[in-house]
Amino acid sequence: MAQKYKYARPGVETTPWNSLDVRVTDPFGNRITFTQRLPE
Repeated sequence: MAQKYKYARPGVETTPWNSLDVRVTDPFGNRITFTQRLPE
C-alpha cells in the first residue's frame, strides 16, 4: 500500500508557456520546482 507523505506529493502541470512543471515542498518548507520545456 502506498503511503501518503505530507511533503512529497508532486503533480505534473502543463503550463501556458509550453513546459511541464513539478512542484514539491520539502520538510523545511522550501518549495522546489522542476521545469522541462516541451518541444514546439
